[in-house]
Amino acid sequence: MEDAVSHRKLDDAHAHAAGARRASGQAPNPPAQPLDPWKMHQQQQQQQQQQQQQQQQQPPVGRKKTARLLKMDGCILKNYGAGNTDVPLWEVNLRQNPMSRVRGTLEFVVYLPRGETSFFASSEEEANLWEAAAEKAMKRDIEAHYEFGRLLGEGAFAQVYRAKSLSTGETVAVKKIEKRDDEDELAILMQEINILRSVNHPNIIRTHDIFDTPNCMHIVLEYIEGGELFDLIAGAGRFSEKNASDIMRQMFSGLKYLHMHSIVHRDIKPENVLCHSNEWPVQIKMCDFGLAEIIKKPKKDQVEGLVGTPGYVAPEVVRRQKIGPPIDMWACGVLLYIMLSGKMPFFGRDEIECLRRIARCQYSFPEAEWAKVSEEAKSLVKGLLCLEQNKRLTAESALYHPFMTNHDISDKPLENDLSGLSSSKRHLRRLVRGVITANQISEFLNEFKASGTIQ
Repeated sequence: MEDAVSHRKLDDAHAHAAGARRASGQAPNPPAQPLDPWKMHQQQQQQQQQQQQQQQQQPPVGRKKTARLLKMDGCILKNYGAGNTDVPLWEVNLRQNPMSRVRGTLEFVVYLPRGETSFFASSEEEANLWEAAAEKAMKRDIEAHYEFGRLLGEGAFAQVYRAKSLSTGETVAVKKIEKRDDEDELAILMQEINILRSVNHPNIIRTHDIFDTPNCMHIVLEYIEGGELFDLIAGAGRFSEKNASDIMRQMFSGLKYLHMHSIVHRDIKPENVLCHSNEWPVQIKMCDFGLAEIIKKPKKDQVEGLVGTPGYVAPEVVRRQKIGPPIDMWACGVLLYIMLSGKMPFFGRDEIECLRRIARCQYSFPEAEWAKVSEEAKSLVKGLLCLEQNKRLTAESALYHPFMTNHDISDKPLENDLSGLSSSKRHLRRLVRGVITANQISEFLNEFKASGTIQ
């Protein structure tokens, strides 16, 4: 059964007032005539019966009635208010907060830690769909919903499996994350979960379901067939400016959406961008929100915890300045540089040298790789790899850059050979092998200041 979606407009009149007017049958203008006690008793009984019948289908008298758009997304019940399907007003995990139907009515009650809330289906048929969806959502065993297949990949914190939905037959990816007794790791995990639940954009990986148990977390994601953007770049051998423009347009669109909702990804890189296929036109999906953050208020002077991948982090991260959406745009500049040249803009013998170059925004356009690249493309790279945050292109402004709006952009492959990325893939991944912590950044910053390389 597909997830149930229900919306219902309810009038704001009190049911007992409407019933009384219908029962009295009096004209509005003539003066009221006294009723004999027997007729009054009959009318009172009739009114009570009408009210009892209405209570079988509607909220109790006196309860405020409002229109709601509700959606069951896996085990998550989401409330979109009067019809905004972009971001829910609130959401609740039904495996932690059970929901039940009031027997003989169209009412459903969700039991929360500090009370309860209820909603009403618009018909018996719809109520039956909601009841079945709620029963399914509250089952805690993921194997009752999905059949696991082969291991797709694993990292330091999780494994990703191919799986199949037992109800629809759809192929999905299941990210299994073991829980550890580490408050910081748990906070990062919950941040990722909250973001995955809230986002809805064609260039951001979609979350089907979440299973939370005491020992592990299973995140059910859409399955992306084409693999990583890193592999697409390396496998292409050569990239055209049009190819690069198509990829960046989708990146900017997805980041514009995230930044509008105060979400910063913080780990944009080719490995965290997936492709639906390896043939053009390619649709990309941003994934891995393990470092993403919801910015509730500006950070004044520092970054806490994990801060990004060496080679892609912005100068303000290295300098331990306030961060925000501009760090994602810097990473897009690194990504575009790689697609056009097959090289990393910031490199060194080790992470320290790489970070030193980033802190000083020290990069160039060597003639060997950039001679045939258009000035518009170079201009966009410069607008993204800009040292000053307030002068760096935003996602929205980048979409209107001449390189992005040029309909005559060249689709001729550049002469730069990107196949070398494939042979050096392991080396590059060792160079940028994982996230860098705030403590490491502090150590590098102290060393830089001691050597006088940055102020």
